[in-house]
Amino acid sequence: MKRMLYLFVCLLILALPISAQNQVVVGLTTEGKELKARSFEFDGRIRDYKMDTTGTFFMVKIGHLTKNEQSYKNKGELVVIDFPAGKELWKRKMNYMTDQFALLPEGVLFNSKGVKSSLLDLQTGVSKWNKKILPYILDREDNKLWAYKNGASKKLECYEMNSGELLWTREVPHTYGWNYHGLVDDSTRLIVSDGMHLVNINNGSGESYPMITGTTNYTGAVALGALGVLTGVLTGFSAVPIGAGVNAVVELTSNVLRDDTLFYFANRTQLLCLDNQLKMKWGYPLPEDLTSHSQLFDYGERLYMINYGSGYRTNLRDLPSVYEKKMMEVNIGRPFIACFDKNTGKNIYLNQLTKKKDRIEDACLKGERNTLYLLFDDGISFCQLSDSSEIEVSSWDEKNNGKLQGFVYNSFYMENADSISFNRITPSDSASCFVYNDRYEILEIDEQMEVIRTYQPESLFFSDLNWDGYSIISRGRTQYLIVFNRKKIAELYIPFDLFVIKDRVFTLNEERTKLLEISLKELFPERIIEDPVCE
Repeated sequence: MKRMLYLFVCLLILALPISAQNQVVVGLTTEGKELKARSFEFDGRIRDYKMDTTGTFFMVKIGHLTKNEQSYKNKGELVVIDFPAGKELWKRKMNYMTDQFALLPEGVLFNSKGVKSSLLDLQTGVSKWNKKILPYILDREDNKLWAYKNGASKKLECYEMNSGELLWTREVPHTYGWNYHGLVDDSTRLIVSDGMHLVNINNGSGESYPMITGTTNYTGAVALGALGVLTGVLTGFSAVPIGAGVNAVVELTSNVLRDDTLFYFANRTQLLCLDNQLKMKWGYPLPEDLTSHSQLFDYGERLYMINYGSGYRTNLRDLPSVYEKKMMEVNIGRPFIACFDKNTGKNIYLNQLTKKKDRIEDACLKGERNTLYLLFDDGISFCQLSDSSEIEVSSWDEKNNGKLQGFVYNSFYMENADSISFNRITPSDSASCFVYNDRYEILEIDEQMEVIRTYQPESLFFSDLNWDGYSIISRGRTQYLIVFNRKKIAELYIPFDLFVIKDRVFTLNEERTKLLEISLKELFPERIIEDPVCE
């Protein structure tokens, strides 16, 4: 007999000063049992929240709606709580247009107007130190803060987080902002900013390879949009590149492709292969009037480059959402596909599009077949990467198939006729791919650009969380918990992003007034799997 599945939440008697703690219903099992969660209600809307790695300390940003309830007021409150104890530690007023906060083990890092930074004590909110610096990296592993004195400074400074002590200084210019940063090994970070820089995290030493990663020679009439005015290290918002001016276009670079001890990287004038000391192994000149934001990938002994024909009005690290990326994207250069010998840099081909196209909107690589799909605002193309022939763009029947928006990469499901199980949708074969349109339909297309099948949005469910053989899938406000065999266990009512901390799931209620805590152990109980299906 199949074991009944329940969710139990312990009743807590402690009270949170900002609100009473209550249980709320977050789901219903297929056996008819209510699933409940611990909740904390706040006076205002939760615009954002962060938690430490233990799920103990929470930093909650509270906002208040305008009279017409169509937008938020600029002013709100920052509240720091001890979650297990149900205790508010401190709170302070904040301005969403000028203030940024980051929750750290050492405290709360606060920056005002991109000028003044402070570390606030986690228990009291009192400042441990104050400095006129612009934070760029929060190195949580080593408890270090990397920052500049201001937007015009070329000197990158490293501070000990808790004390604010200056540890070292290193020249790393950032005229066009930071395009990339990441650890190369335990002691070295690679930064792409007006060049490539290897930086020892302990003393700041390392090699540099200067290059241009943006341009101010741009006169396109593009609105900046109301995306904020600050650097994105704390909240992810920035309006213009630091020091570059209002006509700047940045991110005229590729990703950093690493292969053993070599780095492959493209800027607007060169494709480079550098060794682990940033010494050039080979370089290939690129046409500046064509080259823009690009993507590098390899296949065997060949290196491929997709040049999108676009750049951005701010750095991608500062744009967390797809919507913001689209808002700040501009046309520059021309789209092309190029192929090179990885070992020598010899150009095998460089193919521009045969039709006038402003930019490539999206790309989908089918690595197992060495093929590539390219998406445009009004068409789509398929190419064999080994083929040096010109790229042809197939017209798209927008009237019947809707306006193209992008490729679909995430798993999605359809409910079976039995109403208790789901079918995970996969491509018909290794060559086809999924796209979606402005009607939110998903279409499977083949190499001939023919539509194989169209999936209607009202029938589709997308994966929100996968954990230990369980999946939470949703369609609009409808949400289900399913298991390996894709059988429905429960219907859930937890509509927002889910965060897993150890043995708990955290989310918000639909009104964004309550913070919810759900036990993973009880949400995902010991299971009996009949006819398991592995993903």
